[in-house]
Amino acid sequence: MVTTDVKDGQKTDAGPTLAPDRSVVLVVDDDPDTRKLVSLMLAGQYAVLEAEDGEQCLRSLARSAHFGPAEGGISLVLLDIMMPGTDGLTLCRRIVKEFGVIVIMMTARSMRADVETAIRNGARDYMVKPFTKTTLLAKVSKHLYALSHG
Repeated sequence: MVTTDVKDGQKTDAGPTLAPDRSVVLVVDDDPDTRKLVSLMLAGQYAVLEAEDGEQCLRSLARSAHFGPAEGGISLVLLDIMMPGTDGLTLCRRIVKEFGVIVIMMTARSMRADVETAIRNGARDYMVKPFTKTTLLAKVSKHLYALSHG
């Protein structure tokens, strides 16, 4: 998307952006209710995109890849582990390797081994479902703050 700014009554091309004033978070989960709930929790503070599977996720990341986080590209992915097709751990490795985007896993799996496996596969953080809005916003804001001030 290309935005247009108005300066001194003149239209100027502000350059390509997805969300010029807010960080963009991509929510990837095969369950539509979970995607919608997480998106609603984030919507007040972040621009939110949704993907139902690995293919949609990778397409969204590819479209935003030429934008950096400061220019409105996807800054963070919230990713389910258990999905049909490409599982979340495989997808996490690809996201980190190919796009360098922060990944936070969100899953019903709560065993220590699951957390350790996710971190070894490139996840920066891990949330066990169900989680609260407060926990979600705290984790997302922590990682986005580190990204912008790192």
